[in-house]
Amino acid sequence: MGCRLVLPRRGDPAAEDWVAVQALAVLAGRTPAVAESITTQADTRRLTDDRRTGAEACVRYLTNNKDYLRYDEALASGWPIATE
Repeated sequence: MGCRLVLPRRGDPAAEDWVAVQALAVLAGRTPAVAESITTQADTRRLTDDRRTGAEACVRYLTNNKDYLRYDEALASGWPIATE
Protein backbone atom coordinates (compact mmCIF):
# COMPACT_ATOMS: atom_id res chain seq x y z
CA MET A 1 0.00 0.00 0.00
CA GLY A 2 3.02 2.30 -0.38
CA CYS A 3 2.49 5.84 -1.63
CA ARG A 4 4.54 7.31 -4.42
CA LEU A 5 4.90 10.88 -3.27
CA VAL A 6 7.44 12.96 -5.11
CA LEU A 7 9.28 15.59 -3.07
CA PRO A 8 9.01 18.95 -4.82
CA ARG A 9 12.18 20.73 -5.82
CA ARG A 10 13.12 23.92 -4.00
CA GLY A 11 11.11 26.82 -5.40
CA ASP A 12 8.64 24.53 -7.19
CA PRO A 13 5.21 26.21 -7.30
CA ALA A 14 3.63 22.75 -6.88
CA ALA A 15 5.09 22.43 -3.36
CA GLU A 16 1.87 23.64 -1.73
CA ASP A 17 -0.12 20.97 -3.57
CA TRP A 18 2.45 18.36 -2.53
CA VAL A 19 2.03 19.31 1.13
CA ALA A 20 -1.76 19.06 0.78
CA VAL A 21 -1.43 15.53 -0.65
CA GLN A 22 0.78 14.52 2.29
CA ALA A 23 -1.70 15.97 4.78
CA LEU A 24 -4.56 14.06 3.16
CA ALA A 25 -2.52 10.85 3.30
CA VAL A 26 -1.90 11.37 7.03
CA LEU A 27 -5.62 12.06 7.55
CA ALA A 28 -6.35 8.81 5.72
CA GLY A 29 -4.19 6.84 8.16
CA ARG A 30 -1.13 6.41 5.95
CA THR A 31 1.33 8.19 8.27
CA PRO A 32 3.99 5.43 8.20
CA ALA A 33 3.83 5.28 4.38
CA VAL A 34 4.24 9.05 4.12
CA ALA A 35 7.29 8.99 6.43
CA GLU A 36 8.83 6.08 4.52
CA SER A 37 8.21 7.73 1.17
CA ILE A 38 9.81 11.01 2.27
CA THR A 39 12.91 9.14 3.48
CA THR A 40 13.11 7.06 0.30
CA GLN A 41 12.80 10.13 -1.91
CA ALA A 42 15.41 12.06 0.06
CA ASP A 43 17.75 9.08 -0.34
CA THR A 44 16.98 8.68 -4.04
CA ARG A 45 17.57 12.38 -4.72
CA ARG A 46 20.75 12.19 -2.63
CA LEU A 47 19.88 15.31 -0.72
CA THR A 48 22.83 16.79 1.15
CA ASP A 49 22.63 17.25 4.91
CA ASP A 50 21.53 20.88 4.69
CA ARG A 51 18.81 20.02 2.15
CA ARG A 52 17.67 16.99 4.18
CA THR A 53 17.05 18.80 7.45
CA GLY A 54 13.39 19.56 6.79
CA ALA A 55 12.63 16.09 5.42
CA GLU A 56 14.28 14.43 8.41
CA ALA A 57 12.42 16.68 10.87
CA CYS A 58 9.13 15.79 9.21
CA VAL A 59 9.90 12.05 9.23
CA ARG A 60 10.98 12.25 12.87
CA TYR A 61 7.73 14.01 13.82
CA LEU A 62 5.56 11.52 11.90
CA THR A 63 7.43 8.53 13.33
CA ASN A 64 7.52 9.78 16.92
CA ASN A 65 3.84 10.70 16.90
CA LYS A 66 2.35 7.92 14.77
CA ASP A 67 0.34 6.60 17.71
CA TYR A 68 -1.35 9.99 18.03
CA LEU A 69 -1.84 10.61 14.31
CA ARG A 70 -4.71 8.19 13.81
CA TYR A 71 -6.90 10.80 12.21
CA ASP A 72 -8.63 8.17 10.08
CA GLU A 73 -9.98 6.52 13.24
CA ALA A 74 -11.01 9.85 14.75
CA LEU A 75 -12.80 10.93 11.59
CA ALA A 76 -14.54 7.54 11.27
CA SER A 77 -15.75 7.94 14.87
CA GLY A 78 -17.05 11.42 14.16
CA TRP A 79 -14.60 13.08 16.51
CA PRO A 80 -13.53 16.66 15.76
CA ILE A 81 -10.00 17.36 14.63
CA ALA A 82 -8.54 20.77 15.41
CA THR A 83 -5.24 22.52 15.98
CA GLU A 84 -4.32 25.64 17.88
